[in-house]
Amino acid sequence: MHRVKKHDEMVIQKEEIQDLVKSSVSSVEKLSELETFLAKEVKSLKVISGKMSEKRIGVLPEIEVKITDLLKQLGMPNAKFRISHTLSADFTPGGIDQVDFLFSANKQIAPENLAKIASGGELSRVMLSLKSLLTKNNNLPTIIFDEIDSGVSGEVADKVGQILSGMGKYMQVVNITHLPQVASRGTKHFHVYKDDVEDSTFTRVKLLSPEERILEVARLLSGSEVTETAMKNARELLKAATN
Repeated sequence: MHRVKKHDEMVIQKEEIQDLVKSSVSSVEKLSELETFLAKEVKSLKVISGKMSEKRIGVLPEIEVKITDLLKQLGMPNAKFRISHTLSADFTPGGIDQVDFLFSANKQIAPENLAKIASGGELSRVMLSLKSLLTKNNNLPTIIFDEIDSGVSGEVADKVGQILSGMGKYMQVVNITHLPQVASRGTKHFHVYKDDVEDSTFTRVKLLSPEERILEVARLLSGSEVTETAMKNARELLKAATN
């Protein structure tokens, strides 16, 4: 049966079988231990995730009110912002909560999924409002915006600049913009430009002096041909930003 010819070989095979049986018993015991440990950890996760959910659900109304108020300040008087909250059957790195941001800019339209209904300008303002709220509660050292002010102008652009300036009190804010109202609100103004050197093109970044900054804001106001009126308006914008 074991296909051995000598007694010594039979003894060796007997020992191998005994080791295999012991290993099988040990595996069953180990599996039982792991199942007990897993059940304990799952129970602990349920308690922790449940407490997290309670805290999150408790602050949702406050967040909705604050975001809606910011959107109204950003020129959207009829804006509605809601947070849809559901619980997941599975654990995720963030707990068992699933949220969906709902938004509407018009009175007659109920809030719908933000990504599906918001235009580019509306989405920019919602994201700015969310990040403005988050910066006061998160210790982020730096945040970078790439034209977060796209799709806005005039008074709303100035309000965007004020919000970004307010965020700068809690962290370093780097913002890429083409709007003079926003550019004038920064504490430092860098000019990014292309520089052609022989057969190569390089991207340069230059920190502007106070006079250079006035000229650059004037360019943003009037285009390539800078007028005296634009220079005057640039000085007024920069002066208002420091008050």
